[in-house]
Amino acid sequence: MIILSIIAGVCELVGGWILGNKKRFGFILFAISGICWIIVGIHKSLPGLLIVCIPGLFINTRNFRKWKK
Repeated sequence: MIILSIIAGVCELVGGWILGNKKRFGFILFAISGICWIIVGIHKSLPGLLIVCIPGLFINTRNFRKWKK
């Protein structure tokens, strides 16, 4: 799980950087990081992490779709 949390953290940081450059690919990295965090949250029984990451994944998907407009 340590490797998965490192992947999630790196995807989140790089995704934020890429979004700052106005590139849509940042949303994909945020989605990958969200999925990784959800897996970590389930595996480690961390409900607080799930409360943040599950809705965050839906918000990220919504923002990805609205980015075109």
